[in-house]
Amino acid sequence: MVKDTHHANLGYLFIILMTITSFKTPAVILGRRNWQILHTVGMYYLWLSFLVGFSSRLTESWWIYTPFTFGLLLAVILRLVSTNKQILTKWIHHA
Repeated sequence: MVKDTHHANLGYLFIILMTITSFKTPAVILGRRNWQILHTVGMYYLWLSFLVGFSSRLTESWWIYTPFTFGLLLAVILRLVSTNKQILTKWIHHA
C-alpha cells in the first residue's frame, strides 16, 4: 500500500528532469545556474526521501536499515563540509 504518492512522484520527476538535463543540449538550454539549482535541489530531495524512508523503518529491522541511514547521514555531512570548505577558501582568497 502506497501511503503518499505525491512525494514519490516528485522524486521521480526530479530523476527524469536531472536525467534529461544531463545531456549537453538540454543543459545548455536550461543554463548553468538553473542546471545547478535543479541538480542540487533534486539530489537533496532524493537524499531526504531515502533518509526518511530508511529511518522510519529502523524500528522494524534496525540491522538492515541502520547502515543505509548512517550512510545517508555521512553523505550529507561530507557534502556540507566540502561545500563550506570551498566557500571559506573562496572567501579567504578574495579577501
